[in-house]
Amino acid sequence: FRNWYLGDMLGMAVLAPLVIMVQRPAFFSMFERTRLHNTLLVLSIPVVVTALVFTHSNDPLIFFMFPTLLLVAFRLGLPGTVVDIFLVTLMAIGFTVKGQGPLMLIPGEHQLLHRIVIAQLFAAVAIFTMFPVAALLEEKEELKNSLAVSEAGYRNLAHVDELTGLPNRRAFNLRLENAWTDASTSGKQLALLILDADLFKQYNDDVGHLGGDACLRSIARVVAGVVDGTNGIAARIGGEEFAVILPDTTQLRAEEVAEEIRLSIESLA
Repeated sequence: FRNWYLGDMLGMAVLAPLVIMVQRPAFFSMFERTRLHNTLLVLSIPVVVTALVFTHSNDPLIFFMFPTLLLVAFRLGLPGTVVDIFLVTLMAIGFTVKGQGPLMLIPGEHQLLHRIVIAQLFAAVAIFTMFPVAALLEEKEELKNSLAVSEAGYRNLAHVDELTGLPNRRAFNLRLENAWTDASTSGKQLALLILDADLFKQYNDDVGHLGGDACLRSIARVVAGVVDGTNGIAARIGGEEFAVILPDTTQLRAEEVAEEIRLSIESLA
């Protein structure tokens, strides 16, 4: 009764994490086509080591399996650790039932059930040992990804004009410097448009700041729409001042783009 009860309890301890992990969306990501080769390679290492350990019935070599379990925990995280321990447990029990492996060192002709319980106990110890490691690594990876996303978001905010959504003065300076360097290196022409909304201060005083903001957003949409058809970069560099960087563009073509912007804004009335 003790062996049966302990065996069932250990069996549930081994299967429960697998059932929980399968229901997580991230579980199947390690089996995606781009990661499948790496997943199978990593999982094959403990499988091979387990086969080697359990083909030596006269040597207690089970401890050799723990480094491979740690490898899986570091490489595949919690999902891989659960799958790995489940596979290793099945192999250990299978070899033990066939009369092979270190558990055969337990004396007695009628100790099969006891040996299987010991194999399950090994799996339970592996779970309780590897899970904290894998969970800590997963938490660290999630924190790193979260920080990377936050950093990218703040970096984007630092280079975007809040009102119009165009690159701001800081982004304009950086991109102009890069464009200037590229033009100097390649010998290609570089055009720069500086646009200023005439009488904007008077307009802003007449209609109020909300109306002035709407006007600037309309101008920004027009400038961005025209520049979108080129390889240029539009930016807001001041209150009612905008700029357009046009790499590899002649003066004649730059004048055409500028006139297109002027006419499009004029049509807004």
